[in-house]
Amino acid sequence: MVDYDLTRLGTREFEHLVQALALRVLGAKVEVFGDGRDGGREATFDGRTHYPDPDAPWDGYGVLQAKFHQRPRDPAANATWLCAEVKAEAEQWLNRRRSELGNTRRPKYMIFATNVVLSAVPGSGGIDKVKETLRSVASSMGLHDWALWHHDQICRFLDGHADIRRAYAAFTTPGDVLAKLAEPPSPPLLNTELAVAADRLAIEVASQWAAEADHRRLRVPMPVPIRWQWAKGMTSTVGVVANVPPRRRPLFPPLPGVSAVGPAGLRSGGLRDLFSVYAGLDGGRTVILGDAGSGKSAATILTLIEALAHRAGLAVQQRAAVPVPVLFTTSGWDPGDQRLGEWLAERLAVDHPFLRAEQFGDSMAAQLVKSGGVALFLDGFDEMDPRLRAAALDDIRKPSTFRLVLATRTREFADAVITGEHVHAAAALELLPVPAADAADYLDGLNRDDTAPQWTQLTAHLRGHPDSVVAHTLDSPLTLTLLRDHTDADLVRDLLTPGRFNVREEVENALLDRSVGAGEHRALLTFVAARMLEQDNTRDLAWWQIHWWVKRWHERAVRVSVPAVIGVVLGAVFGPVMFGPHGRYVVDGSTGAAFGLVYLSAIGLVFGLLTGLMSELRHSRRFARASGNTAAFSLGAAVTTGVATVIAVGNQTHWGLGVLAGLGAGVVIWRGPTGAAAPLRTGERSRWRSLASRFHPLSGLAGGLPIGLAYGFTDGPRQGIGAGLTMTFVFGVMVGFGRPSMQTATDPYVAWVQDVKRAITFGLTCGLALGVPLGLKQGVLHGPLAGAITFAAITVMVGLSLGIGSCDAWRTTLVCLQLRLRGIRIRGVSSLEAERDRRVLRTVGTLYQFKHPRLQDRLVDERSAG
Repeated sequence: MVDYDLTRLGTREFEHLVQALALRVLGAKVEVFGDGRDGGREATFDGRTHYPDPDAPWDGYGVLQAKFHQRPRDPAANATWLCAEVKAEAEQWLNRRRSELGNTRRPKYMIFATNVVLSAVPGSGGIDKVKETLRSVASSMGLHDWALWHHDQICRFLDGHADIRRAYAAFTTPGDVLAKLAEPPSPPLLNTELAVAADRLAIEVASQWAAEADHRRLRVPMPVPIRWQWAKGMTSTVGVVANVPPRRRPLFPPLPGVSAVGPAGLRSGGLRDLFSVYAGLDGGRTVILGDAGSGKSAATILTLIEALAHRAGLAVQQRAAVPVPVLFTTSGWDPGDQRLGEWLAERLAVDHPFLRAEQFGDSMAAQLVKSGGVALFLDGFDEMDPRLRAAALDDIRKPSTFRLVLATRTREFADAVITGEHVHAAAALELLPVPAADAADYLDGLNRDDTAPQWTQLTAHLRGHPDSVVAHTLDSPLTLTLLRDHTDADLVRDLLTPGRFNVREEVENALLDRSVGAGEHRALLTFVAARMLEQDNTRDLAWWQIHWWVKRWHERAVRVSVPAVIGVVLGAVFGPVMFGPHGRYVVDGSTGAAFGLVYLSAIGLVFGLLTGLMSELRHSRRFARASGNTAAFSLGAAVTTGVATVIAVGNQTHWGLGVLAGLGAGVVIWRGPTGAAAPLRTGERSRWRSLASRFHPLSGLAGGLPIGLAYGFTDGPRQGIGAGLTMTFVFGVMVGFGRPSMQTATDPYVAWVQDVKRAITFGLTCGLALGVPLGLKQGVLHGPLAGAITFAAITVMVGLSLGIGSCDAWRTTLVCLQLRLRGIRIRGVSSLEAERDRRVLRTVGTLYQFKHPRLQDRLVDERSAG
């Protein structure tokens, strides 16, 4: 058994690892959960498994809980920590109120997975100690059985599952062992490197969309009943699409374990049949059509999750022939500027930064697209500019290397087909209204005890009056879920009052208004809905682009000026001390408290303005595709390094040479750092190894070499070498730590947290990188007090400046403060998350959307009327 270094994993990577192992060890019945308030579960399983023994398997509902220790110690301390974690988890399960658990069930089985090493000494070792705690917990929780997956157990699982081992090899194994683990598979579709990337991508996508599906309540307590039928006139005939009898060579053979879909399988079906069409259609094109609120997005997400589960249940060789389904909206795609495959590769690299890791190379996302390693589920075709739809449909019509599932409203797609040409060999499936009897059955299954009498009357009304206004309104997943999520006794009573509603639109408006609420909630949502359409004509809201909403010149000037004011204040505080009799810092022969006050305040002003400008321009429309993209960072790093080089070289030699050196350094850095940086790991050896991997030598030399030469010509070779090495280290660390992280942001809140952490790490690292060497130098020359003052001043000023300049959350917070002065009570992402928890907003990756476009349009109309 190989001893894998699980400490190199972060918390999220470890959770993904145990989820992937659970899918293999327990079987395909495993349901993974992503980040968020999921009731304390990393994964659940329900039904008959083949664990722990095929002859005596677990059969029932169970929970997998991951416990990752950032700094594992000796086995005895590890056991003590894990026992405390297990007891705390049990207390939460026992004490958590049902209102907090929602629909979470009490488990029959429980698995605790941990990365810590436990002693196996019989009787007194850590394994026996933790198992004794688990027995006590199992008794108090009423568990039928439990399991402990400690470090050694997980290592044995990794030995037996090469695919997972390869997907996480860069994190769990040292380099010399990694080569031995790269077993050369012979997949029909993907080579070894692509297969590793595809498996890692599948785990991330499954985690993301499982969490979002559960937040939208698409699966629990039960899916809304969805039926579909063949949409005539939208594509080729059923026989041609099904290729019966064979008229062409199959473009996409059926996926392993799935039969080719025939004409009967295309004429009608239910929600579960959509996967069979996607996986068995040799044309590789499926179009899900429907009216507003008919459940297109829900059907798309649930089909994607089923496709991921099918892929996860296959053997390694078969899985290499199955693409990873990914879901994106059309936001940001201009078919006149980019082919669909090019845009898909770009979105993959942005939303899943590990595909930009240096171990894979910059083209990994493009290789996955070109090799058919991904399948695109595309939502929002109907929200595109009408002038772009024909061009988009023309691009979709062209042969490609990847399967496509397109979700769109019927009328917009039909208009595009009429003005152009239909998509040959594509299955066009139209979602049908929910029959009144099915709607009643669905509502009965919700078991709303708090409105039981009225609820029973409502379902009876639906069955007895299927042609009523209420029944016709509650014939879509949108209205049924609005009723489910925002109903109360008064609303149900209104629905049952004769003459209260005369047309469908009145019922829909009542349900939409109830979901929005009144007061501050409604004022905020009305403002957000209007701004989204007024500024960008979009259904997607990126929190890092909110500053586009407040863009009058004086408001932008205020945001740019805030870091400058902070820089001046810090310069005024540190300058007299740093250049005074205690600090004794000297610049070009000048020193003293008065000089320090003026000089450091001026430096704070210049770099503060530069920081504010870079913060404001980081996501201008030119760099608007995603938060923290490589282009925005590279430009910021290039400008910052270039200006610093101009000042250092020009001050030491000649300003003309300084400008040339600054331009050269800026260009090198702008074109240099490309790949994403691996996240920092814990553990003694792995921590230093990951720190060293962050250093970017090319960027360091770009700034350090001209500065070293300048000092060498003026102060001699010794000073030049010292200055050059110091600034090479400083700029190399600055750029290296500022590169985009490999960590994937699964939702907007996670993106916000990652942005704040990245800015703090970047600012602190850069401040220390410059403050430590200059502080040491000053301490050697003038004593420890002078060195400490220099260290503190430079670390704080540089760290705060670069931290603010690289932080999108900082800029968004300033914008929200400006909006609050206008009377819009928004608290940044926390306000948007609150509306998501109320199920008014939803997320698609790191973007927010309104629950339905109909809701956004109603709020916009309300603001216009007001």
